Amino acid sequence: MPPNIKSINSQKIFKEPGKYTTWKILELIIIGLLIGGIMWTINFLYEYAYITLDNTQAIVILNSSAGIDTIDDKSFNAIKMAIKLKNDLPNIDNKIRNIFYYGN
Repeated sequence: MPPNIKSINSQKIFKEPGKYTTWKILELIIIGLLIGGIMWTINFLYEYAYITLDNTQAIVILNSSAGIDTIDDKSFNAIKMAIKLKNDLPNIDNKIRNIFYYGN
């Protein structure tokens, strides 16, 4: 047999666990947790700080432009008088003729 084939077959795919294998795995887990924590923090700040400030800015802009429309004073006063006439009912006297009563 040629020496190259024997050496290829006898090599192991994975190395035997060494002295620092658990530390390497622990390092990968810690780095993953740190990256996940950073991503969660960025998402939290975006959701609760940036969007809140953006909505507040939109509310301020909408409130500042709410009073731009002009009011027609003539129509407003006419409607106000119509409501006043509707609410101020006339007094009805007791001397009103009964139309259903016919004299003898």
